[in-house]
Amino acid sequence: MSKLMRQIEQLGKNEGQRIGFGFKQLISTTPSMVLIATTKEPLNKISSNNYPIDAIVFIQSSNPELNSQDPLTWDASSSTAENRLDSIAIGFEADKLNTTDINNKIDFILINDHSIELEQLDKDDLGRVLVISEKFLLDNVAGLETLPIDAILLKETLSLPITLEKLLHISTLRADCSLPFLVKLEAKPSKWELDCLSEIGIQGITLDLSSITKQEFTEISNNLKIPVKRKRQKSNTNSPLLPSASIANSDHGHDDDDGYDDDDGYDDD
Repeated sequence: MSKLMRQIEQLGKNEGQRIGFGFKQLISTTPSMVLIATTKEPLNKISSNNYPIDAIVFIQSSNPELNSQDPLTWDASSSTAENRLDSIAIGFEADKLNTTDINNKIDFILINDHSIELEQLDKDDLGRVLVISEKFLLDNVAGLETLPIDAILLKETLSLPITLEKLLHISTLRADCSLPFLVKLEAKPSKWELDCLSEIGIQGITLDLSSITKQEFTEISNNLKIPVKRKRQKSNTNSPLLPSASIANSDHGHDDDDGYDDDDGYDDD
């Protein structure tokens, strides 16, 4: 299993320690979602910046002249840079993928080309993230879970601020798919927007390094580690339109406990 998929599996697993009949709240460093950066720059130019991210995706340009340099090269004298890249998952995206030529440091791939041969996906240690449009997902969601893919990334970039209508739309898409679900964001979201995305089941976000500063990545990373405010569970017990269940049960119990019996005090003739 790829490093990114293991990270997604660990999301939300350290919410608290059970003590007696309740939970003791602990400060958990496990984020609510994975934070993924994307870039077209060679990774040796950004590795030393130590962005607080879980993964980074190198997007190969369609211009061959811009791809003359290995995207996974770094300054050999910089052991810190190499160690930093070893500690995060590295992804790769290209218009035409050939997994046999992919550097062995690649942990996962983003699949835009749906005509890719199945033989190229026969790699258990390579994470396979299918990039798919909202319309295509709506039309084909029933068959996704049986495909040799590990996660879904919506092709469309989510603009900010996020509206309730857009959240509802994504929630509908996400509800019909049990695979890990990722979305693209165009800018830094608020803590509340992150919480709302997490609540509907989004497990990862991607942002481009060219549009997000290192400080903004740090703020996003910190916000993802703050526990999500869970929505209050709805109950009908205090509904002004319905009788309280507790009151109804109490009254019923009172009748049962009166001890009256239609036959008490009466003798049959």
